[in-house]
Amino acid sequence: ESGDKLTPVSAAVVNEEKIAIVQESGEKGWWTYDRPLPEQFSVYQSVAEALAATEQSSAALVISHRILTEAESAILENGVLYRPKVLVLGIGCNRGTSAAEIDAVIDGTLAELYFSKKSVKAIATIELKKDEVGLLELVKKYGWEFGYYSPSQLNTVECQQPSDTVFKYTGAYGVSEPAALLYSKARVLELVKKKSGNVTISVAVIPY
Repeated sequence: ESGDKLTPVSAAVVNEEKIAIVQESGEKGWWTYDRPLPEQFSVYQSVAEALAATEQSSAALVISHRILTEAESAILENGVLYRPKVLVLGIGCNRGTSAAEIDAVIDGTLAELYFSKKSVKAIATIELKKDEVGLLELVKKYGWEFGYYSPSQLNTVECQQPSDTVFKYTGAYGVSEPAALLYSKARVLELVKKKSGNVTISVAVIPY
């Protein structure tokens, strides 16, 4: 997220000091060498676990899509925060909705969830929206992936909040919910569905 601490953290690694690696999300198979992870590294499942460790580390690498709390941010005094691309945003919108309106809903929703926008990987929607200008502008602006599904594909996913109105106009009982689940391959959504103005949004985390 920031390069401010790259030099001191790298120095701690080179000097074989104790390093905490906190991984809350993202791909797991990043250690690809045919030897064990060096003993100077300790891997934790959460920031809280790392901060509570008996033997304190000299530096840290935190891999998370979350916005850290003030207390958790203490680990970044000599730490690097890496944002894995794990968030999938299921989006439904009225025809002609501006990129600015969709972007504002995304920003507000991620802020409510305490998720980082830097961890967004993709927008997913219905095939009918594959040429929606506002969506195309956003994925181009941020370099996000863009996925879309046919109504029959979306209907293979059971929606928690199905809509007869959406089915009437699109042939699918939901757009944002099933699109996010299909693209992310997650079993559950971090946000099932929120309607704001012309936009409906669902949020999933890719379960690597």
